[in-house]
Amino acid sequence: MNPSKRWHLILAALSFGLPLFVYVRTLTPTVPFWDSGEFIATSYILGLPHPPGNPVYTMLGRVMSLIPFQSIAWRVNFMSAFASALATLFTFLIVARSLRRWYSDQAPTFGRQLACDVGGLVAALFLAFSKSFWDSAVEAEVYSLSSFLIVFSIWLGFHWWDRLGESGNDRVLVLIVYILSVSAAVHLGTVLVAPGLFVLFAIARPSYFTNARFWASASLLGSFALFLWYNEFSADVNVPVVPLLMILAILGTVYGLNRKKLVRNNLFTWWTLALVVGFSVQLFLLVRSQQHPAVNEGAPETFDTWKDYLLRKQYGPSNPFERRADLGFQINHMYLRYVGQQFLLTKSIGPFGPESFWVLAVNAIPYVLFALGAYWNWRRDRKTFAHFLVQNLIMGPGLIFYLNFTDHEVRERDYFFTNSYHFLAIWMGMGAAGVLEWLTRAFEPVRPGAPATSAAPAPATSAAPAPALAPPAAAPPAAAAPTAGPAGAPRLGIALGTAAVVGLALLPMKEGWFEHDRHRFYIAHNYAYNMLTPLEPNAIVLTNGDNDTFPLWYIQEVERVRKDVRVVNLSLLNTPWYIRQLRDQEPRIPFTFTDAQLDLIQPYQDEKTGKIVWVKDQAVADMILANQWKRAIYLAVTVPDQLGLEKNLSLEGLVFRVNPREVGERIIDVAKTMDNLYRVFRYEGLVDKNRDYDTTVYKDENAYRLVQNYSAAHVQIAYMLQQAGKAQDAITVLKDAVKMTPDFPGLLEYLGKSYQDIGDTAEAERIFTDAQRRFPNSAEFYYLLGVIHWQRGGREGSAELVRRGIAELRRACEIDQRYFDWFGALFSALWLEGQKNEAVDVLRTWSRAHPEDPQGAAWLHTYEDSLRAAAQSAPGGGLSRGKRG
Repeated sequence: MNPSKRWHLILAALSFGLPLFVYVRTLTPTVPFWDSGEFIATSYILGLPHPPGNPVYTMLGRVMSLIPFQSIAWRVNFMSAFASALATLFTFLIVARSLRRWYSDQAPTFGRQLACDVGGLVAALFLAFSKSFWDSAVEAEVYSLSSFLIVFSIWLGFHWWDRLGESGNDRVLVLIVYILSVSAAVHLGTVLVAPGLFVLFAIARPSYFTNARFWASASLLGSFALFLWYNEFSADVNVPVVPLLMILAILGTVYGLNRKKLVRNNLFTWWTLALVVGFSVQLFLLVRSQQHPAVNEGAPETFDTWKDYLLRKQYGPSNPFERRADLGFQINHMYLRYVGQQFLLTKSIGPFGPESFWVLAVNAIPYVLFALGAYWNWRRDRKTFAHFLVQNLIMGPGLIFYLNFTDHEVRERDYFFTNSYHFLAIWMGMGAAGVLEWLTRAFEPVRPGAPATSAAPAPATSAAPAPALAPPAAAPPAAAAPTAGPAGAPRLGIALGTAAVVGLALLPMKEGWFEHDRHRFYIAHNYAYNMLTPLEPNAIVLTNGDNDTFPLWYIQEVERVRKDVRVVNLSLLNTPWYIRQLRDQEPRIPFTFTDAQLDLIQPYQDEKTGKIVWVKDQAVADMILANQWKRAIYLAVTVPDQLGLEKNLSLEGLVFRVNPREVGERIIDVAKTMDNLYRVFRYEGLVDKNRDYDTTVYKDENAYRLVQNYSAAHVQIAYMLQQAGKAQDAITVLKDAVKMTPDFPGLLEYLGKSYQDIGDTAEAERIFTDAQRRFPNSAEFYYLLGVIHWQRGGREGSAELVRRGIAELRRACEIDQRYFDWFGALFSALWLEGQKNEAVDVLRTWSRAHPEDPQGAAWLHTYEDSLRAAAQSAPGGGLSRGKRG
């Protein structure tokens, strides 16, 4: 085996093996938040996830769940890791193959061959450890499998291109269409690779477009597709099954009678057949839904409901021509910002922070490689450039237009553009190859009489393609084999260049390891366990959205935890099909609605209050009435709209119990909540065995926000203990709350003030000082420390403490002008220290900022008239903490 092929195989293995090793090492062992819980559950029970469904994904997930090692959740999560590693492997292959086209008309030197393979490896590594791609690789998500199918389809397209003219080669094109049709049952976004592949097809075989049979078939089938599109999206008319079958029969007859012209050797016809056969996998949804699995979103049990499910009608219409946010915001904040987060090389360099010039310059290197790669691709091979340009435009600007994001999305949407980052990484690899090839030529010795090799070769717009899986085919005898690798200093230079570009591509792995290491992430699993376990037998719990529902579905369906509890998702409760499921499937929920009533149920406006009464409101009211308090009903603390039940709720940890009678506001079952918090709940990955915050497990913004519900329950208990005169016990509980969410300023403020209440000013000062250091833009800590220092300075006769306290109060007023507290305290301190003109200026500043405040205006008027009375004291309550304004 020659050195070039050996290195090709080594780097191919590395492009697959290294990402797979990293993904397995950082893989989520159980259920995470968002859609993964739903996908694991539906894979295990062959259920139906949210529209438009993912039948191929769930069937493959079911196969993975049968592997006899690790947990079921780990197995389904591993499917993403394996698919992601395959995606990086085929990225390596298509980049190396594309780069070889650049040199197919030149001698295949070892340096050029190495540059091609290293470029492929760099592209694979940049992709493998880009933020969003890595996110999907370590949990059950459809995007990893979608990415693999996209890059595999491109590799097949290049494979077809390499073998133009060979007998039966066009079958590869039919296979590609079949794969893309099936891939729509993984994720609809996979088919976005089709335009780029079509461009590749058109460039390579333009003669197909002069074939009358091709266009005749395209016209017939295109007219039928247009008819379906018009009825579904424009007129919204349901197409009856019988007329649809009749039209299909007519088309079949036409093709049967004209099979020589329309079928035999007609590529478009075979594409259509492949499309139909591949799409038939979607019938799984129709069949499986009729068997009523535990998770059966959309319930597509009939032809019409199946069609609506595939068209995602549950989510309502969306017109991309009616922009839902400013286009500039959608481009900059919802796309370019995400692009800038993907390939982070470093967060700091010595004393230089993330926003410093040097750090920004280093992090710009991948994008410089991207620009160089795109430029060199255009200069050297216009055909592959056209293909990748179309892919970039579709996956980037095209998706921005189509997705039409709002400026108030419920979560970051970077994952929608994962395939865009994929094609950016491909050009980054090409840029790295160009740099390495330039270094190779720079170190090549110039032979006497030989032409200079430093000039860039002419564009290879019509060069013969080279095989994708091996070094180029044999060249003329004079250059039949790659030349031996360079020796001495040239070899060292090439080695250093290779190490440099590969090392750059590995930096995102080092920088992103902690944020992507989920091998001890049990927070979502524990959240589900902690919500369900304490509930009464056969209870009903109302949840709000994905994160307080999907982990519960997972733990019930996969781990069989508390199957007796019925989880009711309020978002889905607006749909009649979901109410039917709750009413008819075990564990059943009592409703009085008949099928006829559910067919007619609609939101309406209350004549008395003017509020919209949604279907979920009607359903909850009917459920409570029909239940007659026979089964305990709970409301998750994550539900923002408490459905008019506020006065009937009592807190029990992560849920409110709905009581049959009003119990007042802020009612807490102290004994039950304390038992849950300290004896029932699990906190693995959140706090360690000493209940100290576990800094070794990364919590993203979503996870950290949800675990604040634990802290909120602690705070409510502390408040009740304070009301009962148990101040020290309240402080103990608050300290536990701070350990769980140490980055929540409000908790530190509450804890410090609780120490003040028991007279421990020194401990309060310590807490406020630490909080001020950690949250330098939080005005409340400047205010609290300013009061403490000014008062202590007055007691101890320390002018330095007085000065320091006044400076801190002044800083609080500069940071935040919303509250009169800051200004009232600063005014009082200045006035009592004899700086009366400055004190009145503080009131003037407040009045200018809040001209609507009559009390502030009254204070200003009073003390402007009192400037001559230097000995007059500040008004009582000037240092009080009550907020106004």
